[in-house]
Amino acid sequence: HCRLLFAAIEDDELFNDTFNFWNNVYGFKMTAMKRPIYTSAIIDHVTSDALISNTVSIK
Repeated sequence: HCRLLFAAIEDDELFNDTFNFWNNVYGFKMTAMKRPIYTSAIIDHVTSDALISNTVSIK
């Protein structure tokens, strides 16, 4: 049995590691790499304090 839950989160550390990382990669500006990130899902375990919406269960 498995249950998938979806929710919106706010995680400054994850945002900086994932998005702002591309602003300066070993001295190189690679902001063009940000675009594909916006169209992909992030699958992660988060604590309840990061949740900013209700969860939705997918059946």
